[in-house]
Amino acid sequence: MAESTSLDKNDLIFDGLLKTMPVIVFVLDQSGTFLFSKGAGLKPLGLKDDQVVGLHYLDIYAEHPEIIKQIKTALAEGFLNAETELNGLHYRLFYRPLRDGQVVGIALDQTEFENLKKQSDYFITELLTAYEVSNEGMWSLHLKQGIVEHNRRWREIFGYSEDEPSNLMEHFANRVHPDDIQRVLSKVESAMESGETFNHEYRLNTPYGLRYVQDRGKVVSRDKDGNPERMTGSLSDITQDVLNQKKLEQLAFQDELTGLPNKVSSENFWKQQPKLENALPVGFAILDIDNFKLVNDVLGHKVGDVLIQNVANLIYSQLTDKSQFFRLGGDEFLIISQNITQEKCLSNLKDLLASVKKVAFHKDVNVKNTFSCGVAFYPDDGHHYDDLFRRAENALYQAKNNGKDQLVRFDMAMELAVEQRYNMLVKLQKALVRKQLFFHYQPQISLIDGRCVGAEILLRWLDDDGKLIPPNVFIPIAEQSQQIIPMTYWIIEEAFLIKQKWHNQGHFNIELAINLPAQFLSEPNLVSYLEQKAQKFNLENSEITLEITESQLMQNHTVDHFGVLRELRLKGFGLAVDDFGTGYSNLANLANCSFSKLKIDKKFIDGLSAPFHNSLQVVEGSAIVKAMLGMAKSLNLEVIAEGVETQEQAEWLKHNGCGQIQGYYFSKPLPEEDFLSFLALHG
Repeated sequence: MAESTSLDKNDLIFDGLLKTMPVIVFVLDQSGTFLFSKGAGLKPLGLKDDQVVGLHYLDIYAEHPEIIKQIKTALAEGFLNAETELNGLHYRLFYRPLRDGQVVGIALDQTEFENLKKQSDYFITELLTAYEVSNEGMWSLHLKQGIVEHNRRWREIFGYSEDEPSNLMEHFANRVHPDDIQRVLSKVESAMESGETFNHEYRLNTPYGLRYVQDRGKVVSRDKDGNPERMTGSLSDITQDVLNQKKLEQLAFQDELTGLPNKVSSENFWKQQPKLENALPVGFAILDIDNFKLVNDVLGHKVGDVLIQNVANLIYSQLTDKSQFFRLGGDEFLIISQNITQEKCLSNLKDLLASVKKVAFHKDVNVKNTFSCGVAFYPDDGHHYDDLFRRAENALYQAKNNGKDQLVRFDMAMELAVEQRYNMLVKLQKALVRKQLFFHYQPQISLIDGRCVGAEILLRWLDDDGKLIPPNVFIPIAEQSQQIIPMTYWIIEEAFLIKQKWHNQGHFNIELAINLPAQFLSEPNLVSYLEQKAQKFNLENSEITLEITESQLMQNHTVDHFGVLRELRLKGFGLAVDDFGTGYSNLANLANCSFSKLKIDKKFIDGLSAPFHNSLQVVEGSAIVKAMLGMAKSLNLEVIAEGVETQEQAEWLKHNGCGQIQGYYFSKPLPEEDFLSFLALHG
């Protein structure tokens, strides 16, 4: 605080002197461009403060070669005292170096110099005070005497107190790190011989710890024989910059949470290995904590971090010196096991996964931790890092798909499956652009009067080869790749357009059901978007039913899908729970979202049969569907039974109060023209 007050005072004094004394203070950068120009001495020259800032001295003094010569010398040497005539006034000039090659100049009007000598002495003292409080360590070395003159900041950087002597060359040398001193002295000697500026970094051992500095300097005067007499320069404390850089370098190769080497380090490790042609196999094993996202979502990221650290410590403690351990990020780890048979490697990994299950990560919660692991081997599965890593990931993906909590060894069929998924995704993206997707319509029949009262839109895809791609093949790929989002926007636009066309053809009372993926409910402004589309195509909101699959709805507990659904229902859109009974919904969710319809999944309808088939399976199946119908009635939900294929099923459903059905008993999904013909017969 005291230093800040002193600086403020110096600034006020400095500014006051510039305004009252016949002096000009200016600063030139290394190229000779004015950066600063102030002082009362500018007025007799017809100039104002900073009027020449941004101009080059060669342009300003084109007609004054003596001044140009002086400035060139000052820029080259840093130090210069000179005199000159300008516009009939006689000036005495003092040039001194600043950092980054800048030069400060002070021009005194020599005309009144004698009368103002006392004031100018005071003025120079103030300027030297400003020099003293500079954040740069300024120094001047008298070579023959070995004396170092310096400012306060130089002394601070070297760690000398006010009471300690610090003006001898040995005081400088004593602080330089022993490993750096020879290099520093060599730089100085080289600069003394060449006369050029030196600029280097080195370390200081100070009472306050290790410091990193950047030092710049050059010879500024020589004796009559050309021997250097004095060097001057400046010193910057760059400790924090160096530490920050080291921190960045550490983060680039080391995982901050666990201290383990990261993925970049694993790549570097592999590149540094000698030729392995005659060595035993090398295992690439990628481990992933099952359901780790749920831990973060339910217990928080701090608990998740503790789990990661405990797992890392446990795995590390059980690895041999033949294994290298890396954290890839998130909940994924990589183990590279060298000089080991495949059988032994797989056995070790199985033992490891079994032991890691026991890891405790939260004192108040007892949750079993399971792991999935994918393994690839050099040289059978590849020779290069990228190939082995990718194939281990493919094996991990397969382990996850197989139900988690297991170890899977890579085989080529996995890669072929991944390639097929990728190729399918590329084709799907093109299909959207080329409009190869189209609709079929599944009639929805009222069991009260047998009329067709609605239709569910089902997406179909005919590829370039004229092959019909099943939805159960391309829809999961679209969902995994987020391609489902633009696809759903396209479906909504097309569906609303078709509904408008049917209006114009006189089909007013047909509800249209559109399947919405759960992730689409997170789209911004979804409710207003759907309302605008209904208005654009002159439709009532109630003519559209949005179907959401129950299992998808329950997957993401962190997103308030139910809030969006409630808002849609308030706006009058129909809402149907699709595949009910497969996703662990509860009555509270059904009630809170104000669903309008419940669709009973086909697997429950398959359990229905004629009343005289009195097997235990039929009895249990009938009881489940009866319970669903009763629950729906109590919640005022319409019910649609999916996958009805027999007359017996239709009659049972009608007898037990089901309102609508869809399935092959009445009709398979139909192209638009065929659906309209069906509607003409059953409308």
